[in-house]
Amino acid sequence: MKQPQHTRQGNRHARDADARRTLGDLIKGKIALVAICRRCKHRRLLFPGQLASRGESLTIVELRRRLRCSRCGGYGTANLHEATR
Repeated sequence: MKQPQHTRQGNRHARDADARRTLGDLIKGKIALVAICRRCKHRRLLFPGQLASRGESLTIVELRRRLRCSRCGGYGTANLHEATR
């Protein structure tokens, strides 16, 4: 199997490195998150500095599972996208 850096863009192995990003990484990079609920399409801009109370070592995948939509109340239904400030 090829090493992750040699795989095509969009391949799931190439995305593994992004899956390990933490809130601390986003704070250092000054990157915000846009959470979009898959059930009701509600959008919310999240700032990692405000979420740091959950721990800077919290991965983005773990954060996604913990988020709850304020409109429909669904847990783990958010898609997270990065947005630079």
